[in-house]
Amino acid sequence: MIKKNYCVIIFLILGYSSLFAIDNRQVNLNNKADSLVSLTESPNINKEQLISLLNNAYEIFQKTKNTRGLSSTINKLSIWYLEENQIDTSLSLALIALKYAEDINDSLLKAEAFLNIGNIYIDLNNDKYATKYFNKAIDFGDWYIKASSMANIGLIYSNKGEKDSAFNHFEKAYKIFISLDDSSKKLMSNIAITNMNMGTIAMDRKDYRSAKKYFNKSLRTSYSINDNHQIVLTYLNFSQLFLEENNFVLAKEMASRAYQISDSIKSGSLIKYSLLALSNIFYAKNDFKLAYDYLSQYSFMKDSLSGLDIENKIANLQMKYEVEQQQLQIKELENEQKLNAYRIFITALIILMIASVIIYYLNKRRLKNRAKMALAEKQREETQKKLEKAKIDIIHFTKLVQENNERIECFEKELISSNKEENEVFQEKKEKLRGMKILKDEDWVYYKVLFKEVYFDFYNKVFQIPNLTEGDKRQILLLKLGYTNKMSADVLGISTEGIKRARQRLAKKLNLKDAGKLEEYFLKL
Repeated sequence: MIKKNYCVIIFLILGYSSLFAIDNRQVNLNNKADSLVSLTESPNINKEQLISLLNNAYEIFQKTKNTRGLSSTINKLSIWYLEENQIDTSLSLALIALKYAEDINDSLLKAEAFLNIGNIYIDLNNDKYATKYFNKAIDFGDWYIKASSMANIGLIYSNKGEKDSAFNHFEKAYKIFISLDDSSKKLMSNIAITNMNMGTIAMDRKDYRSAKKYFNKSLRTSYSINDNHQIVLTYLNFSQLFLEENNFVLAKEMASRAYQISDSIKSGSLIKYSLLALSNIFYAKNDFKLAYDYLSQYSFMKDSLSGLDIENKIANLQMKYEVEQQQLQIKELENEQKLNAYRIFITALIILMIASVIIYYLNKRRLKNRAKMALAEKQREETQKKLEKAKIDIIHFTKLVQENNERIECFEKELISSNKEENEVFQEKKEKLRGMKILKDEDWVYYKVLFKEVYFDFYNKVFQIPNLTEGDKRQILLLKLGYTNKMSADVLGISTEGIKRARQRLAKKLNLKDAGKLEEYFLKL
């Protein structure tokens, strides 16, 4: 027994150890995946390394079934595809990330997905949907996401020409950004972009002094995090500002710097914008030859980029089809959920109706049974009253018969003692006396009616016994009533010996030993 207990304990220890080892392994794998995702925030990482890190992290999170990690990783992949202008792929991934976030009801992950989807819709020029998702991000997100969403809504207002609303949103976003205790590249980049956007609005208002202030802040912040893309955009805005001030030297210097940096990072789109800026500057200086040269280079770059765009579009057609299929599947799932909800509602309604009908009929049946019981009780009381009355009547009738018999006996004795036996009057009275002693047929009818009311079951059983004469039945009724031989003789108008012989014959018919057993027999009947 002790060995058996030890085996059980060892088995449990091994089981718990295995579970702990599996759980610990999953924790280690998740930590590894988190580290891979963290490396993507490094400022020196290139695109190939970023995609490799995110794909590896995604595979680990899939293996450990870490929904939170999957949502975060897929959302980062979506952002990368958006930067690469692969909008369809980006949107597909963003929707998947949102689905994972909603499955675990993680507000922050949902906010990140909403922010990303809003950015995608900005690129699709769908301001309505973009604003809708940015507002959702503001509702669910932390302060960083709230600020980013406000800044993006500011961009939408700016594109619509609503400069005041745009500037107010940029300013609110900027105040939140600088209040955050964070120095990450992502936050600093957003601060730089927000300053640049506020500078652009100030420039539109011809407030060049404020615009320069905002552009300088943007430039300093961009250099601090080595964000070449933002540095180029800021230089291009500076170039446009100086061009509006007719300061062609500084305008050309800013545009040239933008071109040099764009060329060093091999960004075709930024090179194109830099060439266009230089062409505009020389055109404003009336140097049409250089303006034409830069414009020709710009056109060549535009055509090259257009060719690349076509290739990208062709490459993304399959992805677009897959996204549409996924959206159809999502729609089918939503319809199925609605159908299931409708089915549940209908089922519940049917059950409720059935239950109501059952309750109604049960209640109706209960009321009907109660009415029947009340009627039965009333009938029982009436029957009981009738029975009591019949008992009283039969007792009264029996007593009346006995009293009559006694009077008849007295009268008979008087007649006998009168010594007038030969007298005709005496004979008439004697015959009359005999007629009075014997119960008449109508008396028996009345007697049987009373008897049946009192002893209904007994009466029916007696009248089912075969081969009984009317006289036998009268004997039985009198026996049941407890009549002695003499009382029975008086009622029937025969001698006591006649009663004895009649009862003996009755006992024989009933296969009884003698007449003395009759009373016991009918008592059990």
